[in-house]
Amino acid sequence: MSQADRAIASLYQDAKLLDELTDSDAQLLMQWAEKQVEDLAQRALPDAQFDEALSQLRQLLIRINRYVGRHAYLTPEEQRDWMTKIVGSASTLGYNIPVEQMSAPFTQQAAPDTRTLLTGLLQMMDEARTASQQAQDVGTDFKPAPTDTPLLTDSQHTGDTAANDEKIQPPE
Repeated sequence: MSQADRAIASLYQDAKLLDELTDSDAQLLMQWAEKQVEDLAQRALPDAQFDEALSQLRQLLIRINRYVGRHAYLTPEEQRDWMTKIVGSASTLGYNIPVEQMSAPFTQQAAPDTRTLLTGLLQMMDEARTASQQAQDVGTDFKPAPTDTPLLTDSQHTGDTAANDEKIQPPE
């Protein structure tokens, strides 16, 4: 079993990644996650770096799961807070997306359905990753976020997003 296969299997065993989503939305998120793991595996990272990147991906998936599942019940301010957290987690994996770019389409809509929201989030991250890779290919000064950024945890979550979730400031 390859490094990627073990990582993918571990993601499917973690209920926190999908517990807020419908089966079809969970399937979409996991298909996207599998691609991310395969991309990580292709980098041939040492085991410790691969494990850290997988941990960061897991944190991102948890946040996407919670945001998408709870979006309809969040105030616009809470939606922005969650989007800031998602962008922070995504930046540790090299997805450099301004918070405003991610937040605007979703906070302006009146509770889009979860599929539309999830698809939009994943598409924006894929576009940001593609743009980042193209910038690296042409030799610009683009630098992905460091992989030694500490993992932000959400293990104390009780449902009160304002009181229990850490506030993350967007990268400068």
